Amino acid sequence: MVVLDLGCGVNKKAGAVGVDRRRLPSVDVVCDLNYGFLPFRDGCADTIYSSHVLEHLKDPVAFMKEARRVMSDNGKAILTLPLAGSPASFQSDHRSFFRARDFYYYEVDNKCHYYVAEAGRFRLEEVKYRHGFPIYLQPLWLFGTLIQMVLNLNIRTVREIYENYLLTFFPMAEFTVTLRKDQSM
Repeated sequence: MVVLDLGCGVNKKAGAVGVDRRRLPSVDVVCDLNYGFLPFRDGCADTIYSSHVLEHLKDPVAFMKEARRVMSDNGKAILTLPLAGSPASFQSDHRSFFRARDFYYYEVDNKCHYYVAEAGRFRLEEVKYRHGFPIYLQPLWLFGTLIQMVLNLNIRTVREIYENYLLTFFPMAEFTVTLRKDQSM
């Protein structure tokens, strides 16, 4: 089983092939993800991890297209990103902001957006949110944990209500989306 950790930096997943643009002790393959090409053969990766990388890239759609190309037939991508609106999302080197609903564009059933044709098709399997409140702020930590638990029931309507109406008032720190490569294309 081949596992890629794209943009791993110094925090490579155990057992993964680490890919980053800088040569670091944990990096196995040096590759700048901004160039839209991964130096791997088609269908070689069973799992792709990427944590806090997509928001830094010039062309996230090209990244998604390449990720799909190197994924095996039943491969999955697990992407963690800062949630748009959270303090972590506002860094000077971030080029894009993301919410879970931005990944609806890549879904097989999406019939109204050009990203589907351009970047391939995926099935959105799961979205998990994480609040960023420290335990010493116990009232906020408890409230954040409660909101996080409700959001992590993985009910699409709940996610949409949160991201459309409540995100501004109570932003989660980050979210992780799990996408499965679809074979219908």
